[in-house]
Amino acid sequence: MRDTSFKTSPPSPLLRGEGSCAPFPRREGGQEVRSHLLLNRSLFARVLVCVLLLCMVLPLPAQVEAFRVRIVLLPAGTIGISVDGGAHFTTIGRVTTLPQRLGDSRLPARTAVIQDKGLWVIQHNETQSVGLAADGVQSSTALRTDIPVGSVLFRDFGTKISARLMLQEGQVAYSMPPSYRYKLGDVWVLQVLAEDDASALPIREAVTTALPKESLEAVQRSIQRGEKANLPVVNGTLNLEVTARYAETVKFVFFTVDGYLVGTSNVLPTIFRWDSTQVADGEYVLEVRAMDKDEREVALVRKRILVRNGAH
Repeated sequence: MRDTSFKTSPPSPLLRGEGSCAPFPRREGGQEVRSHLLLNRSLFARVLVCVLLLCMVLPLPAQVEAFRVRIVLLPAGTIGISVDGGAHFTTIGRVTTLPQRLGDSRLPARTAVIQDKGLWVIQHNETQSVGLAADGVQSSTALRTDIPVGSVLFRDFGTKISARLMLQEGQVAYSMPPSYRYKLGDVWVLQVLAEDDASALPIREAVTTALPKESLEAVQRSIQRGEKANLPVVNGTLNLEVTARYAETVKFVFFTVDGYLVGTSNVLPTIFRWDSTQVADGEYVLEVRAMDKDEREVALVRKRILVRNGAH
């Protein structure tokens, strides 16, 4: 099987000296009361400044990545899990149906939660969300997958975990802008975080234990689906010739497999070579995207294929 590839402190010096609470002499017309009020306000302001300074200096509680999920937002796009920070991903399933619409959400931007058994709700901007649903879970606002409800992906790991959503380009995942909108072909990374190492370790171990079996099952489902759809079969090295009309306007051509960048060229026509023996058998999404000098998309071609090298 191959991996296919989140005591009380002493008084502050600011409260000493001029801020001492020596009693004021009595004065006519309520002057004593006003003096005490002015002093109390001054002390309150200084205490508030100290608190704010402490908040700026003290670090926030650290979070440790337990695992991360890579989601390719395409029909037959892969769902993979990594327990080593994204160096290697193991595919445990694929997207079978895209969302029919986006959901309303009050979650903070770029977060995610397990809503029900078999359903993640993924927030991608301030008001809109997309779900990630297990096989058989009905949701018009979710990416439906072939992953069983009992998968480790949908396991309840308790209330002490949090998650954030990132956008991947190439091999790097980074935080999404607050106003980001869902796009077909996106690669999202769901980073599942625990409070500390002690909390993250058992989660990571549970995921690691489940991955071999879930990966094998995912390969079998994918092969069966690809055969049923009569997809073109690839084994060994694929030579993909790319030509384009108005080639003089094309600055770069990018070749990706399941959202992974595997080749680039600045010359057309060109030939990309992809060794399919480096991945597990099953269906894959090939994409060729041509861009002009202003980074505008000139052409885009996507194609599903079935890899059958006999190693699964």
